[in-house]
Amino acid sequence: MSDLDEHFSKNYIYILNELLHQSFSTLFYKFEVYEVKDLAVSILITYDEQEDDEFILYKDVTLDDFNERLKKIKPDLLWEEETLKKFADNPEKTILGWEGRAIYIIKGGKHPEYWNDKTALQDLDLILRGSHAIQGPLILDELRNVHRIIPLGPENFKVYEHMVRVTWNYLFMPILGESKSQQRTEPGNEGLEIRDLICARQRVAKFLGLTFPCNKYPCFV
Repeated sequence: MSDLDEHFSKNYIYILNELLHQSFSTLFYKFEVYEVKDLAVSILITYDEQEDDEFILYKDVTLDDFNERLKKIKPDLLWEEETLKKFADNPEKTILGWEGRAIYIIKGGKHPEYWNDKTALQDLDLILRGSHAIQGPLILDELRNVHRIIPLGPENFKVYEHMVRVTWNYLFMPILGESKSQQRTEPGNEGLEIRDLICARQRVAKFLGLTFPCNKYPCFV
């Protein structure tokens, strides 16, 4: 693990970061760059509970280690060596997508010329267009099947709260900003944890027919 200052993807990443901040102004991002030995270079972007931007480079990563990282995003988001070898022969092609709370970008081989300002703009455009098309139906499907996805019981409260936060952000982020989770324990309540969602309104805006001075007070859910 090392820092990104001398890596050829640096400008590409900084452009992505700046544009993501313009699109989702209340989020911070973690960029992980993986150089999979002679097979591919990949960028993973996560933003859940990030308190500041973060940039990390992993050099000479094995394919097994890379797949282990991908499994945390989506269990079936794995790559065979032969597939990546074929992909490395066409470095101008890019595989990218938005899975859950993570964005992934993969280019075959190690070709700095394909990690530049122009490709950063092109790739982000594809990512954002694809995410808007699929995010709503995916969230709706999860809500319809919430009792199957999340078993009953206090041990699953945190998972349920996460689903509520993802849904709330999808519906109201343009007006209320990103909701953040807050955890507290009420005294005299046998240590029961209570979680709220808090979001800071970013500007004066109409919400449900009312006008709010959005930069003055937080919003509690």
